[in-house]
Amino acid sequence: MSIKNQVEAIIFLGGDENKIKDLAKFFKISIEDMLKILLELKDDRKDMGINIEIDSEIVYLSTNPLYGEIINNYFEQETKPKKLSSASIETLSIIAYKQPITKSEIESIRGVSVDRIISNLEER
Repeated sequence: MSIKNQVEAIIFLGGDENKIKDLAKFFKISIEDMLKILLELKDDRKDMGINIEIDSEIVYLSTNPLYGEIINNYFEQETKPKKLSSASIETLSIIAYKQPITKSEIESIRGVSVDRIISNLEER
């Protein structure tokens, strides 16, 4: 395993909280050597969908601006409201009519588990 690949994996999981000095300290190398590795990674990924960004003291992943239009088109499509299933509508009807009501009371009325339905409704 190369240190470069290990650093890339850490950056992926670390979100935007990857401090360059912390990476250098973890790998027991100088900040300058870590910057060289990060610049290599950045150069390796320049034509890919995900880029490495170095911003003063932190490093993070970002989408490549070359793919901005396709990303926007995809997510615009995803933001269209999705229809509720008949089970979700039935569950919401029970909640509206009987409120306040517990999950177990809803399950008793419907005769089936509503765990997944409630989770999906909460996400919306």
